[in-house]
Amino acid sequence: MDINNNPSIRNVKIDFLRFICAFLVVVIHSPFPGLCGMYIEALSRIAVPIFIMITAYFYWTKKIRGGGKNVNVWMVRRIKDLSFILFVGCLYYFLFNCIISLLQGTSFGEYIRQYANILVWKQFLVFNDNPFSGHLWYLSAVIYTLIVMLIIEKINCNKILMLFMPLLFAMFLFIPSNFCTAILGHQFSRYVVRNFIFIGVPYFILAKQIITKRNKLKTKVIVYILVMLLLSFLEFLVHYKIYIYRRLDDYYVTTIGLAFFLMIWATNNTWKVQKKCFSKLAIIGKKYSGIIYIIHPSIITAINMVVKSESIVWKCFIPFAAFLISLFLAAVIVKIRNRIKRNYLKWGC
Repeated sequence: MDINNNPSIRNVKIDFLRFICAFLVVVIHSPFPGLCGMYIEALSRIAVPIFIMITAYFYWTKKIRGGGKNVNVWMVRRIKDLSFILFVGCLYYFLFNCIISLLQGTSFGEYIRQYANILVWKQFLVFNDNPFSGHLWYLSAVIYTLIVMLIIEKINCNKILMLFMPLLFAMFLFIPSNFCTAILGHQFSRYVVRNFIFIGVPYFILAKQIITKRNKLKTKVIVYILVMLLLSFLEFLVHYKIYIYRRLDDYYVTTIGLAFFLMIWATNNTWKVQKKCFSKLAIIGKKYSGIIYIIHPSIITAINMVVKSESIVWKCFIPFAAFLISLFLAAVIVKIRNRIKRNYLKWGC
C-alpha cells in the first residue's frame, strides 16, 4: 500500500524529518565549534526550507486529492493557526527580552523605545523581519506564502508562478553575494532575502515537483542525497577559502538540492507502519518540533547566561542541552494545552 495515496495513514518519515530539522535549527543558533562545526551549521540550513516544503507538500497533496475548495478551507485554517502561534511567539519574546534587558540594567522605557521605530515595523510587515526574535520570520513568511497561494488559486496562474521559481532562487543567491555588492555598490541586509518572496514562495513551488518526480527518482534517491552531501562539502570549502558570499553560513546552492531530495526520500515511505524503527523520534517530530522551533533561542540564551564557558567540550554540549530542555518544555506545554482543551470541552465552553 502506498501511504502517500492513503490519507488515513500517517507518513512516519516526514515526522522523523521534522525531528531532525528541529535539532538542526538548534544547531544553527548554537553551532558546534571549529571547522567541522561550521560545515554542520552549513548543512543545518536545510531545516527551514524542509519545514516550508512539508507544509507545501500537504498543500499540493490535498489539492490533488480534494480539489480547490477543500484546499482553500485548509489554508485559511492554517493561516489562522499560524497567526495565533506567531502572536504567542512575539508575546513570549517581548516578555523574555524585557526580563533579560532589565537584568542587564536597561530601563523598561528604554527597552520599549526600540519598538517605536517605524522602520522596524515596515521590515516586519514587508520582509517578515521579526522585531522580537529573528527566527520568528519563518512563521510570518509561511503565513504570507499561504496568502500568496490563495491568491494564485483564485486567479489560476500556478504555471506562471512555476516559471518564476528559478528566478527567485537565483535572486536569493545573488542578492547577498559579493558580486551583487560589487555591481550595485550596496550590501543588502539579510532580511531582504530571508522572507516569503525568496524562500517561502519558491520552496513552496518546488514542493510540487516532489509529487510529480518522486516515483521517477525514488530508486536512486539515496545516491542523489549522497551526491548533494559531497557537493555541499565542496561548496562549503569554496565559501570558506574564497569567501564568495558575504556571510559564510547563510546561502548555499546545494541547500536547495539537498532539501529537495530529502523530501523525495521522506515522501516515498518504505518503512512499515507496524514496525516504526524511529517511531519515538517521529512522534517527537510530530508533536513538539513546532514548539521547539519557537522556544529554543530563549533556552540557548538562558544557558549562556548561567554558564559562561569557552570550553570546546561545553560548546559541543550546548546544542544537545538546549534541544533536550526545549523538548522537555514543549512536552509540558502540550500537556497543559491538552488539559485545558479537555476542561474546555468538559464544561461545554
